[in-house]
Amino acid sequence: MANYGRDDLSKLTAAETQFAAKFSPFINHLNVVDLSETIEEAHKDIGRNVYARIVFLHLSYLVHKLLKRAE
Repeated sequence: MANYGRDDLSKLTAAETQFAAKFSPFINHLNVVDLSETIEEAHKDIGRNVYARIVFLHLSYLVHKLLKRAE
């Protein structure tokens, strides 16, 4: 929300606000939808009793790839 000027919608602590300020440049219109879908799919896989280590390894790879799209 900070990227779109809607800081009033978030209720973060001081530490969380500091982290969000540093992390927000990596989340943008190019990757936010894909990130959300990727995390939802991993959540579904865990719910279906897929081996968690594999799911999280694959998730970390995909998130890394999507965050590099921030440029």
